[in-house]
Amino acid sequence: MPSEPFAEHPQMAHLDPCADSHDPFWPRISLNDLRSRLGVGNEVSEAQLLVAARGAAMTAAREFAQWRHSLRERGFRRLETLAGHAPGRALQRCYLRSVEMATRRALLKGAERNLLQSEVRS
Repeated sequence: MPSEPFAEHPQMAHLDPCADSHDPFWPRISLNDLRSRLGVGNEVSEAQLLVAARGAAMTAAREFAQWRHSLRERGFRRLETLAGHAPGRALQRCYLRSVEMATRRALLKGAERNLLQSEVRS
């Protein structure tokens, strides 16, 4: 297994967890950065991280939908265009932290489920 996630597939290094339904308003999520920020190593597979991040990004998009709607009504097509303003940076940080925490929750639930299953088998 490569030490660097997606080392064999560099085109996947910045894979968007919601590539099939991504709303370009929200910033893209780098799985490598997400892995680093969460402090998870190779014990979490790329597939596990991708599934957890995809669900987290979809949940965050739903939770922040009213913000997106309001900003789009004002002509903003991407949150990145507000990066020069403190409220835009704050919203982007909140969105990214929401994705991180939901991803962490999903990974922990998966680890707990695996632990319970292995205890049952023993």
